[in-house]
Amino acid sequence: VVNVTEVCRLQAVTIDGQPMPNWESRFGLSSSRLLTDQPIDLVATELLGADDIVKVDVNFALPGTIQIQTNDYTPSAFLVDRTIGEVWGLDQSGRIVPLDKDVANWELPFFTGLVAGRAYGGCDDLRVGVVLSQLAQLRDDDPDAFTLVGELNFASSDFVLVRLEGLQVPLKTESVGLARQIAAAVNFVRTYQPDLSDAKVLDARFGNLVIKEFIPDTTK
Repeated sequence: VVNVTEVCRLQAVTIDGQPMPNWESRFGLSSSRLLTDQPIDLVATELLGADDIVKVDVNFALPGTIQIQTNDYTPSAFLVDRTIGEVWGLDQSGRIVPLDKDVANWELPFFTGLVAGRAYGGCDDLRVGVVLSQLAQLRDDDPDAFTLVGELNFASSDFVLVRLEGLQVPLKTESVGLARQIAAAVNFVRTYQPDLSDAKVLDARFGNLVIKEFIPDTTK
């Protein structure tokens, strides 16, 4: 049907959800050719030549529309710049992306203690990509534990400090193995319900152990 009828000839082009005006005079697109016979590679190449466009997705919508989406990154977490407090998105690959004006989901984890680089670039801290991968694993393996993750602080080079909803003290973890360590700590607290009133932090970096670090007693 696509190849032998007039139905699937190009009739309209949208970019970022909006109709593209004068599309027949741009990118070599033509209404006289089939939808599948348009120079899509040329469209992507020319758009990527713009300074503010780093990603182009092109989709076909039958019967005759080409849908172009630029810079479509879905945040997997938020990054709070430690210098000026500006909030950015982090996609699953660790790319820093601007946020839409109306963010629909603020339930994602917040990464703190980091300096945000340029938009669509990566973070200097190589642990960010590892932690994002670990969080994806935690979301798949233990979604209940994942929903508790509120903040991950990278200020220390020795550990990632995780704050979990409902847990009154933070949790020290390693970037590699973070998913297992968070799940183990959550299971430990749920199972044994330890008294954490005198705890400063929990440390989950030592195999199956969860170590409670005490608040120093200043009265002695």
